[in-house]
Amino acid sequence: MTTGLLVHTAAVVAFTALFFALYGLGDSEGGANIGAGIAVLPLLGLGLPWSLLVVVERLAVDAVAPRGELPSWALALDLAFTLVPAYVNVLLHLVINRRRAARAARM
Repeated sequence: MTTGLLVHTAAVVAFTALFFALYGLGDSEGGANIGAGIAVLPLLGLGLPWSLLVVVERLAVDAVAPRGELPSWALALDLAFTLVPAYVNVLLHLVINRRRAARAARM
C-alpha cells in the first residue's frame, strides 16, 4: 500500500469515528445535531463525486416526511448515502494503486 492510500483510509475512518461519536451525543428530542453535521462535511468531500447523490437522496427523503418524523429505514438510508461514497473512493484508490503496481511490474 502506498502512503497516499493509507492516509486516505485513515482520514475516512477517523472522520467516520468522529461523526458517530458526535452523532451519538446528539439531542434525543430530535433537535439539530450541529457537531455531527460539521463532522460529516469532510466525509462528503472525501466521497466526491458520489456524495453529490446525498443532495438527491435528501430531497427524496424530505418529500416522504419531515426530518423529525422519518422511519428508521429512511434514517439508515440517509446515513448510508452520507458515509458510503467516501469508502467507495477508498476502494477505487486501492484498485488504481493495484493496477498501477501491476503495470509497473510488467515493464
